[in-house]
Amino acid sequence: MVIDGKKIRQLRREDGITINRLCAIAEISKSMLCFIETNRRRANIDIIARLADYFGVTIDYLRR
Repeated sequence: MVIDGKKIRQLRREDGITINRLCAIAEISKSMLCFIETNRRRANIDIIARLADYFGVTIDYLRR
């Protein structure tokens, strides 16, 4: 599924959570999160669901 990585970055910054902390919550590597945030890599549905749950948004909100 294609999501808008800029939305993830914006939510992360608004929440004040560090990259390392979000990686631990989403159970992904720092490089994977950086690739997602810069739209260089697609995330699988499990990762997207964990990110959406953490930020309290729908998966549809994260889509492009």
